[in-house]
Amino acid sequence: MKSPRIVLTGTDAVEAVATLSEIEPDNAHCHALDETGVVDPTTTVVLKHGMMRVERGGRIHLYGKPEKVHTDAVARLLRSGGIGLITLLNNKSQYPLRDMNFQLHTFQDFIAGSSVAVGITHLDLDDPYSIDDYQTELVQRELQAPVFDVNSKDYEDLVTLVEALLLSAAAQRAVK
Repeated sequence: MKSPRIVLTGTDAVEAVATLSEIEPDNAHCHALDETGVVDPTTTVVLKHGMMRVERGGRIHLYGKPEKVHTDAVARLLRSGGIGLITLLNNKSQYPLRDMNFQLHTFQDFIAGSSVAVGITHLDLDDPYSIDDYQTELVQRELQAPVFDVNSKDYEDLVTLVEALLLSAAAQRAVK
């Protein structure tokens, strides 16, 4: 089996990888697909790559997807050793629930066979959306996923999100 991987997408995903990584983050290059779905050797997609240690000496590779990167390259990474997807959403964006639904739709094939966790940044008491609103959207999509208020530059917040994803993935494997 390939090394386990977690992909972070959305707001500050690249910065979150840098915060979590125990190595100096580097760039991972992947070839994009052309319009027919064939690997295009002339188009390279760059993801931020890092690594973190987990219990019992294990390591997890982290990949941060910049917001403008082709999702096909990310989907291929996820299919080969992907544990799950963490989507980071800015609650101050114009349409944060739509942003979440876009991310979930984009990676729905992968999510169906793995896990997802949601981190909400800029979640203040006076915001129009709460964690409950995000949970309601997930339930409507028939998804069970942990949702946390996070600072995408805070190590402890991000570790909590990763741990929740790992627990969710373990629970899903136990049920299958």
